Amino acid sequence: MQMYHAFLQNIVTTLNFDDLDINQQQEILHKYNDFNISYTRNVSKNKLSNNITINWMPTANKKFFNDSFSMLAYGLKANQLNENTNINKILKSKNIAFLLLIHQLINQYGMLANQGDIWTSQAPSDLDISSFDSGINYHVLKDSMVNIFKPLIPKNVHENSLDFIDNSYYLANKKILNDLQSSNLDYKLKSAYFQEISKQLNDIIKKFYEQHPDAADIEFDIPLNFLNLQFNNQRQNVLEHIKTIFKAVNKHLKPNFVVIDDLAKYDLYFNQDASIYCNNSFELLKSNTKEFIATAIAKNYKLFLIFNKISSLTKSNSFILENTKKILNELNKTKLITNNEIFNKNLEDYNKNFFIIKSIILKYLENISYQDQLNIINDINSLLSYTFSFENIIKTVGFSKVIYQKFINKPISYDGLSYLQDIVIE
Repeated sequence: MQMYHAFLQNIVTTLNFDDLDINQQQEILHKYNDFNISYTRNVSKNKLSNNITINWMPTANKKFFNDSFSMLAYGLKANQLNENTNINKILKSKNIAFLLLIHQLINQYGMLANQGDIWTSQAPSDLDISSFDSGINYHVLKDSMVNIFKPLIPKNVHENSLDFIDNSYYLANKKILNDLQSSNLDYKLKSAYFQEISKQLNDIIKKFYEQHPDAADIEFDIPLNFLNLQFNNQRQNVLEHIKTIFKAVNKHLKPNFVVIDDLAKYDLYFNQDASIYCNNSFELLKSNTKEFIATAIAKNYKLFLIFNKISSLTKSNSFILENTKKILNELNKTKLITNNEIFNKNLEDYNKNFFIIKSIILKYLENISYQDQLNIINDINSLLSYTFSFENIIKTVGFSKVIYQKFINKPISYDGLSYLQDIVIE
């Protein structure tokens, strides 16, 4: 609303048509001749699709979840999680499974109501696929959605081992929208693997309350970034239905959705290591898959630790994290980093050796196929990017409407590149 009025007052030069509410869109279309409507190509090559990822070990003093959630997701009470917490010693199979399962319970295609395709990855959707055997059919990352969105959905959770559902594809959720029952919102919001997920999740929670019969309900905040979106009744209704679905799985599950609509809240929930999500931003020096993989792992020490932990729990399943395990082996050979010391000390070492770690990963990636690279990106997505969000979306069409001030003449850019000399001010 504010951007629209700012545009009408000539304060801003550009409006994205899709970001406007339905009334504003209709007003522009009704007064078509009064506006300078053009088109822009939807190209995303260098900027991360999302900065917000799952937080595998919040360490702030005050946290936005209670002890019951903390013990289920992280293995300790909330006030015991700090910079000295040893992820590898504390996290068990059930903790990893719990955090993964609550993020796979809901079908995000149902949340977004046919607005586009779900994109649960930090990788830019138009990132170039770079390998010695680049495929004929795969040129940019969004060509390979089937391969990079195969979520890790736990099953058969044991004390010291973890199995995953075979051949799970997130695009199976898209088919639900075309089912006869798709007019039912609860039905649309349930994952294609809902039965398996809800059973595993309920089993973990039941065992927890058998061991802790006096424990409180499982309360946790799920922050939703609305800095660039409008929160409306339709989205509020979706969130209420999601809460109902969680409660139906187990009466103790009580998520609380928090709308992040100002910078102070954003900092509190995403930058202070206090919630189940965190700001995990980084820059790509090149717009290709090798650069994304190397930077994503080298920049995120917690991701490295979680990869190591899952690797130790899935030794019998060679296909799980297959190529990612090989990267870990290469890094562990260097002895630059260790897995069983104090977390904060490891973090310092890891950050100090960022460029060395990144170069080791890049060297490994030079010799693997594009399919193996896609599998590694899928591993990264599975552990970080299936966050609850109304922003996990890419447009399925190549162009979208944009409104410029009438004195601006700007051509459609090629491959997302715009040059200042091409813009004419009349």
